[in-house]
Amino acid sequence: MIQIWKVMVRKWLDTQDFFQNVHTILPEFDPVKNNISILLWIEKIEEYGELYDWDEVAVKHYALSKLVGVAKTWRDSLPCESRNWAEWKILLGETFAIETSSLELRLEAQNYKWKPNQDIVEYYFEKLAKCNKCQMSVSETIEWMVHGLNDSRFRDYLGPLSRYTMLNQLLPDLKSGAKHIKHQVNRYNSTNSNTSRNFNSVKVSDNTRTTKNVTCFKCSKTGHYARDCPEKREKQNVQQLSNVSSTTGGASTSANSNNSVLMIGSEGTHSKYFKDAFINNKKIKCYIDLGSSCVTIRNDSVTELGFSYYEMDTEPLVGYGNGLVKPLGLFTGVLTIDNVTAKVKIHVVPSNSQNVPLIVGHPYTEQPNIQITSKINELKIEYCKDDLPVSEMCEATKTVLRTNNDTVIPNNYLGHISVISDFTNHELCVEGGVRDGHAIPRCVIQTDYEGKSVLPVLNISGENLKIYKGVKLTRGEICIESSEKRQVNEEPITKDEINTELEGENFNKLENLLNEYKDLISKNMYQGIHENPLTCEVIELNEKLKEVEELPVEELLERNRGKMKDNYDKKRKQAYQFKEGDLVLVRSEAPSTGTSRKLSPKYRGPYEVVKCVGNDRYLIQDIEGEQQSARLYKGIVAVDRLKPVKCDSANKSEQPNI
Repeated sequence: MIQIWKVMVRKWLDTQDFFQNVHTILPEFDPVKNNISILLWIEKIEEYGELYDWDEVAVKHYALSKLVGVAKTWRDSLPCESRNWAEWKILLGETFAIETSSLELRLEAQNYKWKPNQDIVEYYFEKLAKCNKCQMSVSETIEWMVHGLNDSRFRDYLGPLSRYTMLNQLLPDLKSGAKHIKHQVNRYNSTNSNTSRNFNSVKVSDNTRTTKNVTCFKCSKTGHYARDCPEKREKQNVQQLSNVSSTTGGASTSANSNNSVLMIGSEGTHSKYFKDAFINNKKIKCYIDLGSSCVTIRNDSVTELGFSYYEMDTEPLVGYGNGLVKPLGLFTGVLTIDNVTAKVKIHVVPSNSQNVPLIVGHPYTEQPNIQITSKINELKIEYCKDDLPVSEMCEATKTVLRTNNDTVIPNNYLGHISVISDFTNHELCVEGGVRDGHAIPRCVIQTDYEGKSVLPVLNISGENLKIYKGVKLTRGEICIESSEKRQVNEEPITKDEINTELEGENFNKLENLLNEYKDLISKNMYQGIHENPLTCEVIELNEKLKEVEELPVEELLERNRGKMKDNYDKKRKQAYQFKEGDLVLVRSEAPSTGTSRKLSPKYRGPYEVVKCVGNDRYLIQDIEGEQQSARLYKGIVAVDRLKPVKCDSANKSEQPNI
């Protein structure tokens, strides 16, 4: 009996330890921390209850014991009532139903970054948990997982992300990639430390030389080396980026001279690289750098010339000696040097990054229609002979605009189609029009050095419009300055022509302002347009209409009345004319009595014509002796209701021939 009791006690203790361990792994719920929603917390409790086969009492016990913080305060404040687990779930859900929006969850997942010294596995599962909360797809999760690493070296190591179809395929490559990158960094650091150690171990062969005779090339002071300079070192200038610093052969070695790289070579063979340039027709000094991969301009020069640029987060520009410069922004401008024009993208850099206002690199010098000839004391920039401006090659001014790629434009949508032409670096005028289910507005487009541009196209076909590559979309004509003069208004504007409620001094100011710019205000349709047959015809018709509208109402009505009568008389048949004493029948309709009127007579009479009263109307009456009623009928009837009675001349019968 004692042995049985010991076994039961041991099992009870094991059960207590088991449930105690289970209690430690259950998640706590605190609405202030917002680490788990109430619905997800309830699902976790029920999941463990089903796993360990808890009854309802155990579920309530463990669930309510995991309410902490304000949730526990809320539970203790409730009146003592007997509730089952289903009622507790409803009460908890209604009280703490503060759900985070899906947009907030998505932003939180997207903005989570890999922290310094964080294990890659920890980052992977933290990011995965946040992506699962907002229900991202597998491909989207992988994309944002790599994006959160914030290191382009992982992109290069992993390659195309489309090869990862499952999440578990990404983690092994992330771990190996992290090891590879860490190994590269350690190798680089060890190389630099060895180089520094070897440099410090070099001994000066001349024992008589001391630091008193040493001049620092950074601050130009004596007594210390550049590596020991106490002054703060400024960042590398963008001239390192543009490889101009390789031209130190013509520098002055004087300690008092300015050792800035871009000032070197102002005399000698390097002066040919300094030229006057024009950005959007505004003059600026520039340096032609045939080794630079970009075009850069100082920030103060941008402000001085009145340009605007897009502020964006771009990659640093890397130059000579691995110097880095962070651009402030980017804008597109038309750059002209030696009368050779091209559209280029220009990076805006800090003013202390370069000493010359503009550095011109490959975006301009490597264009296919530009050739650069370098001689000893001359740098010549000109158009290639095969790519001369079209106006110098031929007299043609029109070109066909073909689509550059396949495009689908939705119904009732204005799309912008990439087109290509035979003319480069020209402004083309497109007349536009409606054709084949789409409309092209009248516009002016600018082609680049490849003859490419963008053309607006409106889909009016009622369905998706497919435009394939190489299709002839429309034609364009080179814009040239016109010698035709437009008519402008030279007549002063009178008070009667100004429709305003202003009075006194304010009215006088308005009148003076309008008269000052009267040449910009048209008083007729001839002013401000180019004359062509269609516009002239429209103007003439409008002037005739205006003359008609100015006629008096009575005269206008009389003129219209005559026109209407003439039009009516063209098709009108002459009415039959009766004489006095003629016998006629009168068309009549039988009264409605509810019976059929099919056999009712269509005419009544005969009657005798007394006289014509005018306007094709006659006075008729009963024939004497043939009166059909007690009273003598007499009345006026229109000719369209009368029908003559034809008598037989052989027997002189007076019976009407109906």
